[in-house]
Amino acid sequence: MKRADPDAGRVITVERVWTADDGHTAVAYKWHDPRASYAGSACPLDVFHRTYEAEAHR
Repeated sequence: MKRADPDAGRVITVERVWTADDGHTAVAYKWHDPRASYAGSACPLDVFHRTYEAEAHR
């Protein structure tokens, strides 16, 4: 997955997708950041789809 501007160079890896007790689906993901030992986040699936777009496999 690749993020749109302003972090267009950030390529992320989805680590986990789950459905919470309230029925909402969430996504946990990480990205490479040479300044940190770990860089990652989680968000609701609908926010994730608005923020990131799939990049074609090469």
